[in-house]
Amino acid sequence: MQVIVARRAVKGFTVDIGEGGASFIVDSMLAPGMVTLEIPDVQLKLEGRILGYQPTANAGFYRHMMQFKNLLLTAVLEEILT
Repeated sequence: MQVIVARRAVKGFTVDIGEGGASFIVDSMLAPGMVTLEIPDVQLKLEGRILGYQPTANAGFYRHMMQFKNLLLTAVLEEILT
């Protein structure tokens, strides 16, 4: 996955995803605010807001919590998780 922040792409990977949001890990600290999360495997772009982040056990990596602008449909969520 990648997160688009102010026209800058930051690559990482998702940890959790649900109807209302996701958490993901990247090697940058992203400030709270609006971003676009892209998951190319399922050709999906999700807009939302970074609520916060916390360092992971691996130095230099940060887990971010994102709330989606719109809820994911159950069918879309099932496609992502399969």
